[in-house]
Amino acid sequence: ADKCNFEFEFGVTKVGYGAFYRCYALECIEFPETIKKLEHAAFGYDSNISKIFYKGTNFLNNISCDTYNDYINKEGSKHYTLYENWVPKYVDKDGSSIILNNRRMYNIFTPDCVIADGVWVIRSNIDLGGNSIEVTKNITLVLLDNCGIATSCGIKVHSGKTIIIASEQVENYSTMGYIKVSSAPSLNAGIGSLKASECNIFIYGGNIESHGGLNAAGIGSGDSGETNSTVIIYNGNIESHGGDYGAGIGSGYSSNATVTINGGT
Repeated sequence: ADKCNFEFEFGVTKVGYGAFYRCYALECIEFPETIKKLEHAAFGYDSNISKIFYKGTNFLNNISCDTYNDYINKEGSKHYTLYENWVPKYVDKDGSSIILNNRRMYNIFTPDCVIADGVWVIRSNIDLGGNSIEVTKNITLVLLDNCGIATSCGIKVHSGKTIIIASEQVENYSTMGYIKVSSAPSLNAGIGSLKASECNIFIYGGNIESHGGLNAAGIGSGDSGETNSTVIIYNGNIESHGGDYGAGIGSGYSSNATVTINGGT
């Protein structure tokens, strides 16, 4: 099954009886500081929970857990990493830390998922296999440390749209979040535009590896048409490979691109 995350809105005070019972796909949970009680088997047998983000402090002392919530309420046997006093943030192009008070996140990735506009916080390791990501609005992907996305079918940014790729921090490449695009369809960039279209790609951070399709760039433009995508890199650890006759970063075989590199490796 696909891995999934769940975020409880501020004001929620309890999780009901058996709400996530045997939800083996559940990997990551975010609790507001208002949460006070987990009823019987609310997270019963959810053995794959690996991250809990809690807006308050003293998580295990402040939340009352009924029976069959052992993967959450036993400090000595827990299998998750606990993040307390947590708010999502990322480093912008000027090196400033941006706190995200309003954001969206994926609860579950589905084949050829279409991303709505806004900020998307990637807080787990998501392998899409042969499914692509379709960017049909202007978006920001924020990669938390040691979290990221892998796909063998590209991140397809539709014509005229902008994708910003940012990371929680830009100092330590060994823990920085990642995007890995191992391949893309012919004439499509690994991260960037489709055939005969253009887009904008701004990279503020992240470990990024991208491979473009035939005649297309690894990061930048697809092939065909008088298109001119824009790529600006401010930071990050970038490895990008074009398909046959495509640039690593920039243009496809018969397309154009404007590339500016201000930092990164």
